[in-house]
Amino acid sequence: MFPNCIREQPNYNNDPKQKKFLAIHHLSPQSIFNLMVIIFSFNHSRPAKITRPANEMIHTKFSPAKFFDPSTRFSPNDIISTLDGSLERLGMSEVDLYQLHYPVARHKLNRYLDAMAETVKSGKAKAVGVSNFNTELMKHAHEYFAKHNIRLASNQIGYNLLYRFPETNGMLAAYEELDVALIAILPLAEGVLTGKYRVGGDPYPSAMRTIALVTQLDIFKEGEPSPLMRRLFTKPYMLQREKLEPLFELMHGISKKYNATISQVSLNWLLASNPRVIPIPGEKNSKQAAANAATIS
Repeated sequence: MFPNCIREQPNYNNDPKQKKFLAIHHLSPQSIFNLMVIIFSFNHSRPAKITRPANEMIHTKFSPAKFFDPSTRFSPNDIISTLDGSLERLGMSEVDLYQLHYPVARHKLNRYLDAMAETVKSGKAKAVGVSNFNTELMKHAHEYFAKHNIRLASNQIGYNLLYRFPETNGMLAAYEELDVALIAILPLAEGVLTGKYRVGGDPYPSAMRTIALVTQLDIFKEGEPSPLMRRLFTKPYMLQREKLEPLFELMHGISKKYNATISQVSLNWLLASNPRVIPIPGEKNSKQAAANAATIS
């Protein structure tokens, strides 16, 4: 299991909220969830140097492009220069994990993987991982990195109590076979699994509805195959309050029994499901950070 890590918001700048966010994570030294994510930043105006305790790990990502923005298309060579920039801004010589944020076109993928491997060979990254790779692509990345005598450390995908396709589509079995860590993004289903939006609760925010639909569209083919029209016009399961209410009633009972929150029950389910699963819930304040840390105490 990864030890505590700090998380930095993308596009670090002078925003005081981001500074506060960094400070918050120093208040929760027992948390294992706070993976530091530095998605490629286009604002290099301010260094983001961080002093970290020895038991913290720094994870960063390279994004081949910003979605729907053709002006931000990059090449494999940018993988190395981008990491150099992150290391300079952080005042560090290496990161613990460098991830490719999402798969590129298959005919380009090996060149990107070569560049990722080079960051390990040069000592700038201790390990490399990928994000949003389906089973086939994850196996390919694992095999390709092996040619460089490098092990694929992780693959970050969506996984939570409401999105359990990795259990049935072969992905979880592949993680076991390859001995790869599953970094579970959206472990609380964008907040749905906190119980805040259950029957009688708050309305779903528009951003949550959008994310739920995008997840259901399964752009990276991580879920179960289904007709496109069904995915387009079926209400996402995570937004079906009435169907979810029996689950929340059960979780509420468990939370009362163990003096926990529904969020903690949700995260604990992931932690107990498989030793390779590492959930990374978002945290907006010190209270949430402390609650996440308490999940493993």
